[in-house]
Amino acid sequence: MESRLIASADNVEQPDALDEYCPDWRDRLSQGNCLICVVSDGEIAGFGWGREQNELGFTYVDSRLPLERAVFYVYDCYTLSHWRGKGVYQAILKGLAEEAWTDEIYVATRWNNTGSIKGIRKAGFMLDRVFIYFRILGKPVRFHY
Repeated sequence: MESRLIASADNVEQPDALDEYCPDWRDRLSQGNCLICVVSDGEIAGFGWGREQNELGFTYVDSRLPLERAVFYVYDCYTLSHWRGKGVYQAILKGLAEEAWTDEIYVATRWNNTGSIKGIRKAGFMLDRVFIYFRILGKPVRFHY
């Protein structure tokens, strides 16, 4: 397996694979987001994104948490189904960490995504915070510990 930094749409050998799993990949690249593709036997096995930001966004709860300083945020990582369990996710995370311009790298996942949590730990990351989000009488409540 090989991790490849994709700097522009011209560098993608299999754009159809990205089109299928991440239709807006060209826009993300043009906005300066960092794309890592893990390739094995000439085939994209998985990919992931990273970018600098001052907040953490959680699309699955439509919420954002502001941070005191910018971090490198890893998001939207995907491993194609027949490559799962073969270290692709760890390779994506390590490839993105190598491209980060800061030591503060955040990877977010849902508390019940045990496969992602296991992969994050195997890649050498550790738990920093647990973010809690819920609604009481329709009002959002957010905190972390």
